[in-house]
Amino acid sequence: MVAASTRKLSSLATLLSGICMCILSYHASADVYLNIMIDGRAQPFVTSQAGSIGVNPSNGQLEETLAGAFIELDAGLSNILLRNPLSGTYGLTLHGAFNDKTSISVSYYDDVSGKRDSLVAWVWFHGNKINTSFVIDSLLDPAIQLHAPVIAPCSYLHLFL
Repeated sequence: MVAASTRKLSSLATLLSGICMCILSYHASADVYLNIMIDGRAQPFVTSQAGSIGVNPSNGQLEETLAGAFIELDAGLSNILLRNPLSGTYGLTLHGAFNDKTSISVSYYDDVSGKRDSLVAWVWFHGNKINTSFVIDSLLDPAIQLHAPVIAPCSYLHLFL
């Protein structure tokens, strides 16, 4: 149990280090960031009016058609970073064949205004698919709004704003 926790912490540290490096490398050209982190084995797929990024649940292939987006997939952690995301609705699908607790963390950072908002949800993922969506709008308070309920074969959902 301790070894598994240590591996997970090591993976988290590696992922967070990569996120920091990615943010620093994009800093010169972006002032607003949207970060979506999945702590669990479910594979993420994000869609918007501008494109998509993640593992497409219909064919299992990695798609990266969303401009300014970066994805890092690991065995138990996934991270999607969007620089200068457009305001609008984003769809999020989690999929896979695993039964485990999964957290979904969506964070919005605006370096110009100093605005920082985040939304965290915990679900017990029973494989198959979880579909939800959220709205990003810098004029809203908070800038991240849960747009639709989570629709999934899940036991519970805890939402923290």
